[in-house]
Amino acid sequence: MKPINLPILLIALFLTLATGLRAQQLNNNSSFGEHPRILLFKGEESSLKQSIEQDSEWKKMQQLILDGSDQIIPTATLQRIQI
Repeated sequence: MKPINLPILLIALFLTLATGLRAQQLNNNSSFGEHPRILLFKGEESSLKQSIEQDSEWKKMQQLILDGSDQIIPTATLQRIQI
């Protein structure tokens, strides 16, 4: 093996191991509360609603999202048809 490639290989190996260990630490320390797919904690939803009611730009954004959702809901769901 060439001497130039050895330091690059050692650095790549170190970075791979270091990031793998850090990812394991993050997964062990995280707590999601009651339901992991809900992104807001208790009480955050009410403060978010207050922010929307107080700011006209947020209110417009919320209305755009709700209008878009109302258009999507009645459409037919995607179906997988096997031949």
